[in-house]
Amino acid sequence: MSLDSLTEPRKLTAAMHGLIGVSRALVSGHKGYTEGRTHVIPLFLATLPGIDGNDQLKTGITFHFLTSVAFLIPIIDCSQAGQYHTNLTDDERLLCEQTADFGDFTLQYLDRLFLLIENSSTNNVRMEQSDLDTARSKAESLLEPMVQTCTHGIMGQASEPIIAAAAKKLMEFVQTRLFEPNVAGQLVGCLVRLFARIHGKEVLRVLLPHVLRLIEEYMEEHENVEALEKHNDEMLYYLVLLMNLVRGDPQIFRNYVDDVLPTVDRLARFKCKRVSRYVAQIVGNLMNNMSTLQTMDVRNIPDCFHKPLSEVVPVKRWGEKMTPDSKIEWRIPDEGGRLVCERILHRYLPPLLEKLDRHSAGELKTFNSTKRFQTYQLTRCKRDVRAVVVTRVIIQQDCRDEMKLPYFSATHLQVLKKLLELSVSYYSTVRIDAQAKLHDMLYLFPYAYPLLTDRIVECLQLDSNTHHEQFKGILCLLFIKRRGRLITQNNWGYLARVWPALLRSKLSEKTSIVSLVDGLKKMIDGQSPTYLLEVDIGEKVVERALALRTRADELDLEAGKLARERENKRNMALFQQLVGEIVQTVETSKLHLRYHYLASVMLINLCHPYAEHPPSVTNLAVHHLIHDSVIERKLAIQLMLGIFRQQKRPQKKIVMNPLEIVARVAGKDPAEAAPNPGSNVAPGYRDDNMWLQYDVAKVPTNQQEWDEPRYMYTSEGCFGWTKRFKVYAPSAEQPKLNRTVDEMNEHERTIFAFFDQQENIDTLMRFWSLEEKKGRDEFSSGRMLLIKMVMKVFGDRLLDRLLSHMTRLIQDKATEGNHRCAVEVMTGVMRGAKHWPYEMTRDMYARVVPLIRLGMQNVTVDTDVYWGMCFATAAQSMDPSKQYWLHEVLMEDPLQDANSFSDCNRLYCLQGAFNQHVWRMASVAHRLLAYLKPHLDHPFQSLRERLGNTLINIFEADLRFEGYESRTVSPQRSEMFAYVMPKLAILLQKDPEPPKPKTEKSEEKMELEEGASSEQQEDSEYVKAVRLFKTIAHWVTYTIHRYSNGNEKEYFELLPIACRLERSEHDQELSEICTLLLAFISQALTLPNCMDVALAKIDEVSKMSFWSARRAVIDVLQVQVFYNMTIILSRPEWKAKVQEIVLRLLEDSVVEVREKAAEVLCGLVHCSFLTATEELLELFKRKC
Repeated sequence: MSLDSLTEPRKLTAAMHGLIGVSRALVSGHKGYTEGRTHVIPLFLATLPGIDGNDQLKTGITFHFLTSVAFLIPIIDCSQAGQYHTNLTDDERLLCEQTADFGDFTLQYLDRLFLLIENSSTNNVRMEQSDLDTARSKAESLLEPMVQTCTHGIMGQASEPIIAAAAKKLMEFVQTRLFEPNVAGQLVGCLVRLFARIHGKEVLRVLLPHVLRLIEEYMEEHENVEALEKHNDEMLYYLVLLMNLVRGDPQIFRNYVDDVLPTVDRLARFKCKRVSRYVAQIVGNLMNNMSTLQTMDVRNIPDCFHKPLSEVVPVKRWGEKMTPDSKIEWRIPDEGGRLVCERILHRYLPPLLEKLDRHSAGELKTFNSTKRFQTYQLTRCKRDVRAVVVTRVIIQQDCRDEMKLPYFSATHLQVLKKLLELSVSYYSTVRIDAQAKLHDMLYLFPYAYPLLTDRIVECLQLDSNTHHEQFKGILCLLFIKRRGRLITQNNWGYLARVWPALLRSKLSEKTSIVSLVDGLKKMIDGQSPTYLLEVDIGEKVVERALALRTRADELDLEAGKLARERENKRNMALFQQLVGEIVQTVETSKLHLRYHYLASVMLINLCHPYAEHPPSVTNLAVHHLIHDSVIERKLAIQLMLGIFRQQKRPQKKIVMNPLEIVARVAGKDPAEAAPNPGSNVAPGYRDDNMWLQYDVAKVPTNQQEWDEPRYMYTSEGCFGWTKRFKVYAPSAEQPKLNRTVDEMNEHERTIFAFFDQQENIDTLMRFWSLEEKKGRDEFSSGRMLLIKMVMKVFGDRLLDRLLSHMTRLIQDKATEGNHRCAVEVMTGVMRGAKHWPYEMTRDMYARVVPLIRLGMQNVTVDTDVYWGMCFATAAQSMDPSKQYWLHEVLMEDPLQDANSFSDCNRLYCLQGAFNQHVWRMASVAHRLLAYLKPHLDHPFQSLRERLGNTLINIFEADLRFEGYESRTVSPQRSEMFAYVMPKLAILLQKDPEPPKPKTEKSEEKMELEEGASSEQQEDSEYVKAVRLFKTIAHWVTYTIHRYSNGNEKEYFELLPIACRLERSEHDQELSEICTLLLAFISQALTLPNCMDVALAKIDEVSKMSFWSARRAVIDVLQVQVFYNMTIILSRPEWKAKVQEIVLRLLEDSVVEVREKAAEVLCGLVHCSFLTATEELLELFKRKC
């Protein structure tokens, strides 16, 4: 494979990715595979053509490969190691000889980089310059870090002679070339920077005087050069080189500071913006380089560079891990570096401060500020080679420096306040820069924002029309995106002042202000945390913290505890104050509609699990449920759900042993039951979980049976039991439902009074039944949960009022919103009755069941999804035995109508409820399967597809677990195939029957001919078998698609029929179904227990007399082999069977079959599934 070839680029990319994945194993010779190391250096040389400026993807993957391998090996020429070590193996001796090519490799690598740089150069065709000229494309921006990382990886692991030769080549290139500064110049600067660090003595000696001389010559050649506002690319390119040279080895560069500063002094007076930016970066790089903790010790195996070949063989230590006692050599800034930084600071900072003072005095009219951002990207993959560990340590040290909080002084406070004033300036440019600097400062001092509270509140109180700029500036400051937005800070004292001030501010109609207010509302709604109210530290935490303490002085723990309690009380008081002010503002002020929304969002996000809202919030929320604004109504529902969560009364649970429940159900003594087995049980149906099975003959019929501990609302039991298994206590021990108004708390009285007024319910139903977006409305879980909470708290006291509109809403088939509203209310009622006593639940379902029947009769194409959602949601996390009224009404003759849509919808709704408890509904599955069997060959396609989907749920619990013997409780897949396969046998015995054309007369008399004989209709046995096959194929296809279990043995029974009928010319639906079935069966995982059956059935089809079936099965075999190759190769007889089938089909009498078999054989040989052995070649020779 040649890397400079233009063919099969994706194959090359995939191969390179694979090499990167095994690079560690390739160089280390794990598990005796030492031969792999001998391929590394040839691969290095072979991949160099992949550095191609015309192919970004290939260039990127090449750099990635070179970097991955270079980090693992010392790039040292050890070809003379054989003279000192006679115990080298043949592979090691060969590898040592290959290392002689390392020098050539690095020089060739630089040649490819130089070519890449020359091809990356951009030419500016315009005479004028713009700030946009420095903008680079995404590809150009990504190229520089790739070059830097790869070159650093190679040169950082190279020996001194190799580095010296490479540095000499680079210096010659830099001295003889001139590039533009944007793309190519940046790449050259990147290389110069790297070599100035790893080979700084020679590179700085040659290149730094060269660059300084060229800059001085340029300044001498041009008159009044400092006043020019534009400079040519030559000058800018030299500045790019200088900007990177000052980042060289700090120990060496210190000797050249006196040479650089005079040139920087002149450059600092230039008016050109780009020159000023480069000068700022030069000074910043220089100070950063002299004052930062850093390391040059990035070599993976330092011993290989410090010791001669007579003592160490580098190739033996390829891929070596870093030992725990390894040390890293650090360059710690010393006194000399501090003096250099101090000198630079005093040289340039005072003049800049004087300019700022003159500007603030009005002497200057304009000024420019620059920003620099630096990000450190951490890799998620942890590797343990030394070079990577060193890099990670450097990054960690940078993070520590960044996160260390400096001392906040009075000067810092003064700067903070000045920046705040500039952030609300009249001029937008000043505001933008000041806000960015202010947030940078707040990032450095993250707890200083409360000091700005007074000024923020003052600006929010201004008239937004008169003081537009200040008001807009403060909103931007609150909104601007940083790690912690000022509008959502976790400080109750700050929030208690800023949020009410924002809510009371005067809204401007200007678009910018409206957008900022809407944005702040979204930020509060989407990014507000659950604010901390009380801090509670347990005694054990204190004990363990004291055990970790090493200081000898004593702590006043009691004083700390009292201070914590005072802070908790203060937080609670501020919380109540904030909520009260928001409610008061809404009730007493005539707020704009946007501020109404903002207030509701604030109250929603102030809902706290450990502190209740005052009753005034509840009163506000319930009345907003019938607000004229649809947005306000939606927000009111969210707020009501938060209030209900705060008022939730805990349900009592009892810890029980599930085996005791088994004994109770069986009429035995629970005391004799074995202990809870936990998860140490076989998965699936067992004696200890059969009490969870739904059985209509055993459903509760009175309160005593209703209170028995044999009902469970979770999915527990199939795979084991929790150690503390709990069931709900009897109804009498649960929170009281039938309470008087006096027994309710103030919140509950407010809610009850609202819902107890019929006119409020009428208005609520009217609003909820409105269509917001025609054809795009969805089932509202918020409304459903609101009704559920009302039912859960107040029982059936409000049931009459809520159900009073249901009949009218359901009977209106023309309005989609009416059905949606009815569905949401009915779902909430059924879910809210979870903990009701028996009689109350029975009476409720006595009213709801007729509504369900009415809904099934009035469902439309637009509302069928709502009804399916209704029953699925109502049955979710419920015990089916306590909801048997729902399941039984859905089982009432679902295919009772001649209308296929109505029948499909009934099955769809039945699936929704049934699918929530599949493994617990075995009896329902048996009943449903017996009912559906006569209808599996239904003439309507939509109904057949729905029947197929229903079969998926019916057989979902038919699982096999290896190593366990499961009980047969649910319907079995094998029994179903035994039922249908005899009916489908006719499809292989007869030729396909073309459909008879329908005449106009026959269509008009279709209903009259329903009772005619099968000979007078199209319902022949063959046609019925085709329809039955379509249903079964749909079931199998989407079972494979939905679950990850793969193929079952029974699925392959359909293979001959599908291959036979795939090319059906008379029935397009049948052809598509067969193709889809074959595709899914061939791609699915086929486990070893099914492989014999699969290959046997494929072999059977390959011998059928129908050439189309043979042609189809070779496709199945091809995909089956490639998707299950490792499994097939695990058994020689399976591999031999595949070979036998393919070779036999190569001699088929039909050319289409032979061509496909040849294609499959080629693929099998190409991927080494079959090897071109002498035996195989002799076989072909004999056949030829």
